[in-house]
Amino acid sequence: MSREQVQSFQSHRNAADPQGDLTWAARFGQKALRVSSDTLAHLDVEQEFELSEDERVLWRLLKLPRKYLDLEHAGVLPVAMCRAFLRGLVAADVVDILNAPEAKALLPAEVKRLKAEVAGKDVQRSAQPLKARVYRPDIGPKPAADENAVASLDPIASTAAITPPRAREPAPVLTLDTEQRLLKDEVERAFLAMPRQNHYEFMGIERGADDGIVRLAYVRLAREYHPDRVAGGAFAADPSIHVKIDSLFKRLGEAHELLATSQSRGTYERTLDALGANGAYTAPGKKQRRPLEANNAFKMAETYFKRKETKKAEAHYRQAVTFDGEDAKILTGLAWCIYQNPDHDETERTAEAKKRLTDIVNAHRFGDAAYKLGLVLRRVHDEAAAQRQFALAHKLDPAHVEATREVRLAATRLQKAQDDKKAELGILGRLGLKK
Repeated sequence: MSREQVQSFQSHRNAADPQGDLTWAARFGQKALRVSSDTLAHLDVEQEFELSEDERVLWRLLKLPRKYLDLEHAGVLPVAMCRAFLRGLVAADVVDILNAPEAKALLPAEVKRLKAEVAGKDVQRSAQPLKARVYRPDIGPKPAADENAVASLDPIASTAAITPPRAREPAPVLTLDTEQRLLKDEVERAFLAMPRQNHYEFMGIERGADDGIVRLAYVRLAREYHPDRVAGGAFAADPSIHVKIDSLFKRLGEAHELLATSQSRGTYERTLDALGANGAYTAPGKKQRRPLEANNAFKMAETYFKRKETKKAEAHYRQAVTFDGEDAKILTGLAWCIYQNPDHDETERTAEAKKRLTDIVNAHRFGDAAYKLGLVLRRVHDEAAAQRQFALAHKLDPAHVEATREVRLAATRLQKAQDDKKAELGILGRLGLKK
């Protein structure tokens, strides 16, 4: 194995680049990975890449083609670490990228066996092949085929020969043992509590927890909420338990994404502080703020606005404002969309946008609102007022590119006017005409 391959793997695995890993994972979500034949034959990746025990388990799983998402959700590594690890393998060119239909099912028993192997324990292999367990909502037993049913598929056959379909048999009654009943109760309790919990409460850890504590909580809950725990058996006839445990497992992934590193925890905690201890803030006489829903609606609005579908964009901006009427970014987006929407009368939309943007600047001191207010004022030929708003936008947000450009252009124009004035006075002076 080349030194470049080792360095490439380690640099990607240890990069602490969650956003880059997430973008990369989104591209490979519908793909499968498998150890390349050359690597399998000639390279000792476990030794040369200095893989941990958990990483070795994932590596050995890849001797067969596996869906990328199955590897993320296998519970061997936390999602963020799994993404970085797999990204490193691809970057080092030791795995092949395949289409998802070529992948083999990843079974909990297989993971358990490989963990024991990596830990150096004796493992007894079953003489029978492992079978994948599949869970799906109950669709009722299929009626047995008979000659009349087959005849109904023949357009030439007499309709008199067709017999009525059989009545659907009732779903079987669940028969759960004590352990399964406890599992069902725990899943239902956690599912009901989930909407009222912030991510710390959901994972059962305190604010201030370090990376190790977060990881341990994630691994513990990944085992408890893994969908395979209710796959098949007595739970096959209860689709509701599958929906609930899937929701819990998805929420766990989202919580871990935000709590896995000190940097992401800091960002999340600042959000909690802004909303109150429980992650939701209700001021006296005001509606409860729902920032997550507001952000989702805002993203949809931005997408439509970029496509110049201003009517749909305005509807989504207004929806975002109903979820969170205190977010200056959302309020500014709505005001600017109203101004750009040709469905409104030009005079009316200009006046409304001007008022909304002025209120945002006064209440929130938001730089982008001041810049957009300057553009509206320029459109109504009030250049002096527009320049004051551009200067204010630059002061409130020095990183605002457009506001900075306007301030520089204004300074350049002023300097040029002063230079022209000096030059004119100089010529008049040389001609003896200077007063």
